[in-house]
Amino acid sequence: MLRIVLALVFSVLAQLSLAQTATTAPNYDSWGQLASSAETTLSESDPSDSYLTNLRDAVVRWRQQFFDQQDVNSNRIQTLNEQLLALGPAPEEGASEPDEIAARRADLQDQLQQAEAPRIRAVEALRRADGIIAEIDDILNQRDRDALFERVPSPISPTAFGLAYDALSETVVETWRGVDVALATPANRQQASENAPLIVVLLAIGLVLLFKSRSVVGRFLGRVTSDERVHTPGLLGLIVSLGQVVLPVAGMYLIAHALRLTTFYGTRGEALIDAAPDLALVFFAARWIAGRVMPAEPNLPKLVPVPDDKLAVGRFWVGVLAFALIGSMLMIEFGFLDDYPLDIEATLDFPWNLIAAVGLFALGRIFMKPEPRPEGAEVPTSKLAFDQRRILSLLGRLLLATSVASVVLSALGYYAITEFLTYSVIQTLGIIGIVLVLHQAVRDVADFLVGAGNASNALWPVLVNFAIALGSIPFIALQWGATTDDLSDLWRNFNEGVSLGDTQLSPTTFLLLIFVFALGFLFTRIVQSAFRNSILPRTNIEQGGRVAIVSGLGYVGVFVSALIAISSAGLDLSSLAIVAGALSVGIGFGLQNIVSNFVSGIILLIERPIGEGDWIEVGGNMGIVKDISVRSTRIETFDRTDVIVPNADLVSGTVTNYTRGNTVGRIIVTVGAAYGSDTRKVEQVLKDIAEAHPLIMMNPAPFIVFAGFGADSLDFEIRAILRDISNGMTVKNELRHQIAERFAAEGIEIPFMQRDIWIKNPEALMPPEKPE
Repeated sequence: MLRIVLALVFSVLAQLSLAQTATTAPNYDSWGQLASSAETTLSESDPSDSYLTNLRDAVVRWRQQFFDQQDVNSNRIQTLNEQLLALGPAPEEGASEPDEIAARRADLQDQLQQAEAPRIRAVEALRRADGIIAEIDDILNQRDRDALFERVPSPISPTAFGLAYDALSETVVETWRGVDVALATPANRQQASENAPLIVVLLAIGLVLLFKSRSVVGRFLGRVTSDERVHTPGLLGLIVSLGQVVLPVAGMYLIAHALRLTTFYGTRGEALIDAAPDLALVFFAARWIAGRVMPAEPNLPKLVPVPDDKLAVGRFWVGVLAFALIGSMLMIEFGFLDDYPLDIEATLDFPWNLIAAVGLFALGRIFMKPEPRPEGAEVPTSKLAFDQRRILSLLGRLLLATSVASVVLSALGYYAITEFLTYSVIQTLGIIGIVLVLHQAVRDVADFLVGAGNASNALWPVLVNFAIALGSIPFIALQWGATTDDLSDLWRNFNEGVSLGDTQLSPTTFLLLIFVFALGFLFTRIVQSAFRNSILPRTNIEQGGRVAIVSGLGYVGVFVSALIAISSAGLDLSSLAIVAGALSVGIGFGLQNIVSNFVSGIILLIERPIGEGDWIEVGGNMGIVKDISVRSTRIETFDRTDVIVPNADLVSGTVTNYTRGNTVGRIIVTVGAAYGSDTRKVEQVLKDIAEAHPLIMMNPAPFIVFAGFGADSLDFEIRAILRDISNGMTVKNELRHQIAERFAAEGIEIPFMQRDIWIKNPEALMPPEKPE
């Protein structure tokens, strides 16, 4: 990750350091001739696809030259504009200015027009090239759509099968005839004789690798993943499992090379030999993906929630899909060799489409019924939540629909759309499988680097996996009809950026904006840390003032960093003044509470009526101030709950601060003595108890108040000043214990409430007398 960041930084700095100098101007005369010819051809004739493709490539090369010319003389143009700005605005009509200034203004405007001329011409040519390319794309896309829905005779008819059989038989015969001709050539036999030892060795090694390497690697993989000494069996298993692709494909390549050394093949045989390693790669790569996504090894994680008893079945049907894809590729190769008509291709490909449909149908049924959730697992309630089981079930339904649609369309003769639908789905499944494998590999690498317990909290694996998923989108788009030219145009438009005011915001500009702001933000944090830890502790400023200064530095630093970043990126936001005005109105009405809290937060940080650690009471909430931010203040109550109080309430409301300035505070303990008790004695006992407590201050001394004659007792109060009011509850508790002990020892009674009840008519409570 550090290397990636450094590479990004250096690339941005390199682009900033490159001087934007004028390059060789395109030959606009040659371009004009090509453009006129292309426009005439597109409007008056019906060119072939190959001609349109070549013409498009030529126009794209011209367009790139024009695109590069858009930045020519940019430094010179900027300098001239700044010089004109220094001269001030041009005088209004009827007004005049000094002749020297007027002459200089006219000279600078002439230079500016000359400097902008290459750019203007390049922009005009660029727009013309874009128009020609768009016309070509429209024609090619329309032809592709027409070809996609072209209908051929149904491949299930006996006549179609007979024609397809004859064509395929002729291809096989011609291929074998080429082999016979090569065998009959003395030079070929001589060369094969000379290469015989090498041919035998290559064939032996290739056959062993092709048929035995997968099983050997599989056994070794099982031992590796089941070894308890291996901390990351998934990562090591992934590396080992690659041998199940590399080794058999290498074996097929050796076999193909051995067959080439024999020279016993014709033109058709050479084409098939060249295609053999590619076909092997497709087959073994599909088997490998299936083995990673639905592993046979019990210690490896399943990448899709398929029931355990369906894993082997799923791997089998993936192999069937790979077999169908290879068969279709082989039929396409035969079609290229003998230029089959479209109806022959459709009939020859129909069995492979049928096999692919069966495989898709079987996989769809497996995916539709994922394994149950583990007991106690959280069930996503939102439809937008990512749920792997829900997505897998939906994918299964799509596979079922695709399989049925492909069979029906193929039987009806819609060969092109059947090919497109079936094999696009299969190849998309392969890409999704690769993405899942890479995601698991990233998680395994994270477990290896930071430990299995900490990897789930790391951010970089999530970012890498997101980048992998994002990078797979172009490959999926290619499977569904997009072309490399489409992706190139999309990338070019992305690099051009979007217009923001009078400025073109490109990815490079955006990266520069983020980079400069990040530097400013980092510098702000360094300055805040220096003030917080080194400078402010050596001053006499109290803690609340230190917090205010550090917070203020943070807000100012972020604001200045944003301004510097915008200026460095060259963004001109003057055209967004109307939007800013609308935002100000919104702030004035809809956001007035937020602004009020923000301003109140600034007031709290400056005036500091409360500070972190103060014991306050506001709005019926009492607790310790833990944090003061710009919008709100967090108070921790004595119940250990957090109360978020808007700053506006602290500024406009009544706040009681028990510890502002010092921690000294008064407590009051009430106690009652029974009527008939010696009040002087009670007062002296209470005074002795208060004066004996170590946390009660003697200056001022505790005071005993004879509060009054209660309904049931003589009421007294102990009023004492504590050094730390935060200990008030503890002191009150201890004083009450001592009061109970001393009153018992001194014979002073603590009364309890008593009531005498007089019943005026007690006879009403007696049961009535029974009549005799």
